[in-house]
Amino acid sequence: MRPDAVPDGVIDELRREAVQACVAGAAPLCRRILAAPADHFPQLDTRSGNYALVRGYLPADRGFRWAGFLAGRLWLLHDLGGDLLLREAALALARRIGQGLQGLRIDRGNVGFDVYHGLCLGYEITGRAELRELAFTGANALEDLRSESAGVYRQNGWMDAFVSETPACLLPLLWTRGHGGPGAAAGRLRAHVLRSLDGGMLRADGSVQHRLHFAADGRITEADTSQGHRPDSTWGRAQAWMLHSLAACLEAFPDARIQEAFERAVRWYLDRLPGDGVLYYDYDDSRHDEIPRDSCGTLIGAVALLRAARLGVMPEACTQAALHSERELLAHYLSPGGVVLHGSWGAGEGRTRWNSLFPRQDVMPYGNYWIAELLHRRLRPDSTAFDFAPAAATA
Repeated sequence: MRPDAVPDGVIDELRREAVQACVAGAAPLCRRILAAPADHFPQLDTRSGNYALVRGYLPADRGFRWAGFLAGRLWLLHDLGGDLLLREAALALARRIGQGLQGLRIDRGNVGFDVYHGLCLGYEITGRAELRELAFTGANALEDLRSESAGVYRQNGWMDAFVSETPACLLPLLWTRGHGGPGAAAGRLRAHVLRSLDGGMLRADGSVQHRLHFAADGRITEADTSQGHRPDSTWGRAQAWMLHSLAACLEAFPDARIQEAFERAVRWYLDRLPGDGVLYYDYDDSRHDEIPRDSCGTLIGAVALLRAARLGVMPEACTQAALHSERELLAHYLSPGGVVLHGSWGAGEGRTRWNSLFPRQDVMPYGNYWIAELLHRRLRPDSTAFDFAPAAATA
């Protein structure tokens, strides 16, 4: 055992301490959210993890606020500890997201993250009918991203392309199907995933090609990665996104091809998980020991492994690998205020992107959400908050 490794008996204590740190760190921000005007949204500063309250749901450029991931984090932390301040701030954010969607033509897939984590999950935690209605409205709006002729969903309106996390952005389509809505949209998402597999998004060895470009008739015209080391490299978070996307589909409906693809992707992930359990930023970048790992992708992957185990995919190996990653992240990647450190936006084919600290490190909206989901799944294993198909809908 390495000197700073976490003994078996300490993990429960680390989980409880992590919840306390996340709740304490969120409280000041919750007060600022509740004090801000109703048309103001928290904008994440990925260099520090702080938020500024700014007007308007979507930025004027192609950026994003990440309000839904914050709302989802607050919903889950409230459910774990009962803190009413977190609940009220999450509800305020959910209502603002719902209002922001009104009359908006959706031009970026990230809006689906807001709908699912802010509205769908909010309904699961609270049972508030208003959140269910807002979630259904948001799910319907995501159809703006669909190319009818190609039979797929765009990740963004300004590019005929989709990525391994596109199905993750479209989870509201699965959620509404399991909550009394029509199944046609879920069927379209299923067709999208199968088209992505036909197009080579999952390679024969189980690794992921992050982005596929398509023509109007659905033919794949180009493959690359928007945030990896090379156009054909395996960006670590792309692999985790694929596990998340495929797991959600299998939780919503059975499909033999998606099942086989999921098992192949899981096997690749397990075989190449680094010794400390934290993903490399890109598996084809030889600078593994010189550049940051990606705590954010690791959290997405760890939760996906827990879901794989529940789906009967290599349950022992997946359970142990998820625990291995969790121990490392809780012990060495979480700040006293509950912020997940040492994430990475990545580099676009070897080039620094956006307002990134790469090859240093960023605070990622995904990681800060998925630490809360990981803790919730661990501490509330019988919760149905993440179910896509309630028993009544699948009977």
